[in-house]
Parts: sequence; structure tokens; C-alpha cells
Amino acid sequence: MKLKDEELNRLLALAKTEVDGEDDNPLGLIRVANNEIFKELPKIVFDELAGAGEFLFINDEGDTLVLETLENLTGGTLFLPESLALVDSNGMFNSDGGGVGDVFAKVQGGVRRFIQDEDGFRDLDTDELFSASTTKQLEKMVPLPKGTWAKVFFNEQGLVYLSIRPKFSAKKMTVDAHLGKATEYAEALASALNLNGQAGDLVTAANVHDDGKRHPLWQLAAVGTNGGVAIAKTGSSFYNPRLLNGMRHELVSALMNPELTPLSKWLVVSHHGRCRPQFTAKAYDPDFLGESAELNSSLPLLFEGLNQTYGVWGLAYLESLMRAIDINAE
Repeated sequence: MKLKDEELNRLLALAKTEVDGEDDNPLGLIRVANNEIFKELPKIVFDELAGAGEFLFINDEGDTLVLETLENLTGGTLFLPESLALVDSNGMFNSDGGGVGDVFAKVQGGVRRFIQDEDGFRDLDTDELFSASTTKQLEKMVPLPKGTWAKVFFNEQGLVYLSIRPKFSAKKMTVDAHLGKATEYAEALASALNLNGQAGDLVTAANVHDDGKRHPLWQLAAVGTNGGVAIAKTGSSFYNPRLLNGMRHELVSALMNPELTPLSKWLVVSHHGRCRPQFTAKAYDPDFLGESAELNSSLPLLFEGLNQTYGVWGLAYLESLMRAIDINAE
């Protein structure tokens, strides 16, 4: 068995612990990026994996499952043994087994993976051994690109994920400050691009897109308290993201602003890409489940109508502008 396959074995062991009844499973610390969530597996993957053993699957609601078969598997992330080499460097399935294995580090960006044993920590991608006795020592020993620093974000079952991050001073911003800058940036961008009819919708969306972060639950998960001035950017990592239990601030932002036009509403709910064509039930505001469900059920029809109005690429362009505004409003 290849060393890299040991990663999956240890993840499966953690998943089985969750199945056995532990609520606070560390697998929740592994963030699954949008481009790692497939809608439907190609048939060739089913054929290649038939009878291959147990599979680790995280569905699009964030639930961790250990599966023995892959029948009718849709909407989530499947963890594959790297020895199968079914995934190429672009994250696409290669039916000939000529892929590179897993592309976790490439997709996530700046992630190093290690297996810990009695000799230290072994890099899963290079097979290099680091004779460190603790993860703190490992952080200091791993060679880093200039202008970066290392931080362990996952350490369970002797499996360690190290995030390589750029050195910069992250800003802590209030919701009001962030929305103010976003509005200014949206006005300048709309003017420069001569958006005309869509300018007002873009500016309106920018002005309210993060209102959902004012929710007490979001504040508690982000900064550890729901008192005081609402914070949009923490300046560091979340206090405890599991407290959200899947709630999405984009959906809550739209709930808090029912007067939004169809386009501005869509730009608000889509600014992190989680709503195509709609959210999962875990995204709902737990204080307003009925209203959340009603809004969510309307999104596929809204999406279809806006595609007809602006075209598929036209709507995607407007969504991209909204994301650029959000990123630059710091």
C-alpha cells in the first residue's frame, strides 16, 4: 500500500468515530472548497471503484459518511485512494489511471500533508522525513517560500495538515466599515465599467451583502461573543466555525433585506458561490426556518429568470464583480 493511501485510512478511522456517536468530530475542521464538490460522478468512476472497499464521502450539507458502495452518489466530495491515480492535475477524472492521485494541496492552495510515526513527520507528497517531535517543531522545520509562514490546522490520528500562508497583516473590520468600503468600491467599479442599468443593483448588493454577519450566531462563531459591535473580518481565524452548523450569512443577508430587486438579491446570495441553484437546509437561519425555506425554494426560478435576462455569461460576469468588490473592500 502506498504511503499516501494511509491518509485515507486515518480519515476513515475518524469518520467511523463520528458514526459511533461523537458529535464534535475533527473532520469538521477540513474545509471543502466549492470546486471540490461534484454534482454527479461519471460512470467510469463507479466502474473503477467497484469492490474497492470503504469510501469516505462528505455530502454538500457537510455530513461525513462511510460508504461500502457508490450507487446514486451525487452532491458532495469523495475521498479516493491516491494509488488509483484517477484525478489529474486539473481535478478531472482520468479513467486510464494516469492521473496524479489526489490534488488536495493544489486545490486548497498551500497545503502540506504529513503522516506522523515514531520517526517524525513524513511529507505525503515528497516522502521527506522531518525529525520533529511536535507539530510546533514541524512548523519551524518545513522550508517555506519567501514571504510565507506555516500553521497546522488539522492534527488527528497522526495525520497533519499544514497551511502555508502569506505574511501580511490581516485587518479586523466591523460590518459597517466593510459594507461602507464595498459600496464605495461598487460605485467606482460600476462607473468605470459603464454598467448603466445594472449599476444600481450592484451597489445595493454591495451595501447589504454581509448584513447576515450581524446575526448573533455568526458573531459567536467568528469572534467568540455576540455582544458589542458586529465584526465582518476577524483579522485571524474563526473562534469556532462549528457553532454555525452550516448557516450561511449570504442567505441571512437576503432575509434581512426583503426589498431587494431580483438581481441584487441574487448577487447577495451568490457572492460566495454556494447557491447554484440553491442552498442546503443547513444554511438556514435557525431563528427563521420557514422564511429561509421560502427564500431558498425561490432561488432556482430566480436563477433561471436572470440567466434568461442577462445570459449565462452575463450573470456570471455580474457575480464576479460582486466577489471582486467583497474581496477588495478591506
